[in-house]
Amino acid sequence: MGSAGGRSHRTRGLPLTPWQTLSGRVTEDLPGEVRRLLAHDAVLHIGTDSKTIGLQTHFVTVVAVLQPGRGGRAFHRSTKTSRSASLATQLINEVQLSIEAAMEFCDVARETIVLHIDANVEERHRSSKYAPMLSGMGLGNGFKVQLKPHAWCASCVADYVVRGRHQRVA
Repeated sequence: MGSAGGRSHRTRGLPLTPWQTLSGRVTEDLPGEVRRLLAHDAVLHIGTDSKTIGLQTHFVTVVAVLQPGRGGRAFHRSTKTSRSASLATQLINEVQLSIEAAMEFCDVARETIVLHIDANVEERHRSSKYAPMLSGMGLGNGFKVQLKPHAWCASCVADYVVRGRHQRVA
């Protein structure tokens, strides 16, 4: 696994952008920043969302550090792949990217990491048939798991970034 510093990373052969804030500031030492924030009883939430455009799928992984009563901080990084062959493949890739990000913080915050998985438990949603498998991926790696509608880090924050809504217009 690459370091969580400011340079590009490669995960499973995919080039990843450096961790940065929602305003675009690159964070050179994200584990150190997270360690500092966790000193205030914070919880580390990690989720990934994706969007397919043309022949590419764009993935964004978010690390959100929530400090009860004090707000929170969010950081993100992204990667692109060729278009996913199926919804199952796309969701598996999202969860795998979240797990790989979470592994970078195990020595800092293993007990406080919650993976947010962008799959709904309600049967009317296409992702529901994959929810048990996807949550098993997270649980099998020793992490707490949240599924939709409680997976706000993936379904709200990462979605916000993957759709480019975080970018400011000059």
